[in-house]
Amino acid sequence: MQDADDSGDEDNAKNAINVTYCVWYYIIRPVYNEECKSTYNNCSSLCSAIIMQNSTTSAKLAATPLAPEEEAAYNFLSFITNCPSVLYLRSPLPATLNTISKIVSDSSADLEQLALEDFPADPALAGLGNAVCASNTISSFTLNAGKPHSLAKLEPRDCPLAIGALVSALHNSVSLEGITVRGINTSLDEAHALSQALSCSRLSSVTICRCNLRDGAAIELIGGLRKIGTLNSICFEWNGIGNQAAVTLASALPDWQYLRDIKLHAESIGAEGAKALGAVCERSSLARAKSLDLVLNLLGDEGIAAVVEGLLKSYSRISKRERCLGTLQRLNLCSNNIRSLGGMRIARLVDRNPQLTIIKISSNHIREESGVAFGDSLKSCKNSLQELDAHECFLGSKGVAAICRALSDSRSISKLVLDGNTFGDLGARALGETLLSQTKSLSELNIMDNGISEAGAADLAKALSHNRSLKLLNLSYNCINGAGGSALLDAIPADHPLAELCVSNCDLGDQGAEALARFVQRSGSLRKIDAWDNDIRLRGAQALSEAMERSSSVEILWLGGNQVGTEGAKCIAEKIVRKSRTLRELGLWGIAMGDEGAKAVARAIKERDRRSVLNLFSVNAKEFGLEGLRALKDAKAAVGPVLDINI
Repeated sequence: MQDADDSGDEDNAKNAINVTYCVWYYIIRPVYNEECKSTYNNCSSLCSAIIMQNSTTSAKLAATPLAPEEEAAYNFLSFITNCPSVLYLRSPLPATLNTISKIVSDSSADLEQLALEDFPADPALAGLGNAVCASNTISSFTLNAGKPHSLAKLEPRDCPLAIGALVSALHNSVSLEGITVRGINTSLDEAHALSQALSCSRLSSVTICRCNLRDGAAIELIGGLRKIGTLNSICFEWNGIGNQAAVTLASALPDWQYLRDIKLHAESIGAEGAKALGAVCERSSLARAKSLDLVLNLLGDEGIAAVVEGLLKSYSRISKRERCLGTLQRLNLCSNNIRSLGGMRIARLVDRNPQLTIIKISSNHIREESGVAFGDSLKSCKNSLQELDAHECFLGSKGVAAICRALSDSRSISKLVLDGNTFGDLGARALGETLLSQTKSLSELNIMDNGISEAGAADLAKALSHNRSLKLLNLSYNCINGAGGSALLDAIPADHPLAELCVSNCDLGDQGAEALARFVQRSGSLRKIDAWDNDIRLRGAQALSEAMERSSSVEILWLGGNQVGTEGAKCIAEKIVRKSRTLRELGLWGIAMGDEGAKAVARAIKERDRRSVLNLFSVNAKEFGLEGLRALKDAKAAVGPVLDINI
């Protein structure tokens, strides 16, 4: 094998870059944290970094073309599996499946987690299943049949061979502890075969998502799952499961003594299924559950009442304490058509679970009176609660004020989502006077679309002048106008840790844009600004451009929907596009730039320092003619893959 530098072969050098990027994006990236992801945002710089750090690595990568030959794939994957314990491959070739089987079977391999996405329907899957079964190290096996940007968009496909691979993997496996299946249509016969294999396994975690089970196939699977005495976590997600399967699941709960995490996400479970779950609480593992996720079902007030009453009764049976406390740590009841009466029940459940760390009840019409009861109930978990999501619950100012009072001296709350609750300036005052002023742990606050005006912004400004914990503030869709925006932004001190500011559709105008520019100049922590649709014109664009030229921190800037015109676009091109040292993403959709503005931006893109990567640039082709479009396309061709122009 030759090193890329020695060979001088341009194709091999390109392959080194492509393979390196694949290593990062599909294998290393999924197990890295967010800071590491943002560090390597370009395949060329990543390749250079790896070559500089490890010459052996670069030689191996350079000599491994992206080809279907099994020997090349085996050399490449063998090298990769010497490094991580997690292997995640997207769109593998059939030959690669055989290669993976060999690596999994290798006694010296230390693979613990194997995940395949968008895999081919190939007989090689059967060999892979057998290899996973024989492995002494693999504890987690994931088969994802699609390429989803979100689970809601994933279209399941037929793949009996994948089900066969799962059956083979489960058959007398000595190490397998968890399986995840996504996007595979599962017929009744396939569910029966999988159920038989499941019944002989020793799994602790099972996730079935977007497999089009419906009640019949789900009941078959539950029949096998109920025989697994070691089950700790179960997840059914987007499978079309209704009340009939929920009743069967409820009957199996007493058999799972160690079950602690229950997720029935985006199914079709109504009051009847919820009543069955509630009825078995006293004699099942639900009483000791740590996580309960029933989001996007059809429980309603009747269903949530049945579940809550069942849990409260179970607490009284198992608890030795006077208040009969539960063990829930995570509760998700979003989008269940829960109204005021159901909100009262949720408040009772929260009051009895002082260990709660995450509560999500968004998109339920809980209303103000129940919102007050819910807010008061948070006092029981104020020093354990880390995240509360109650957006679009119509809590009103009184409900939000109750939440603020309960959490004002919390030592744990870090994320609060209250958008769409119509609490207005009174709620903003409660937030400012209690929560923002007193808590030292809150890092994310989302209060968009709440009818906050200039007066509410002034109250928030007073609190922000003393706050030193907030890192994300979302005020979008509140008419705080230029004066309110100026008061708020000018109040934030230079050493404030705020990293993300969202003020889109806030009617800031040029006055607010100038205040934003002043904040950009003095802040050393601000990373992202969303200022879409704020009626910012030329004066505001000039102020922001001057500030961005000097900024040492801002990486993402969205200015779309502001009619800055051709002159504003030229100013942005010269000061931001060409000279900004930190910018990675820039949104200019709908700024009326015209042909001359587009050409100025195109010139700036070509003249920009290539070491400062701009990897997303969003514009609207309807704003300029053929000349502007041609100039931008030429700029993209000139700078290559480091720029993604979204037109």
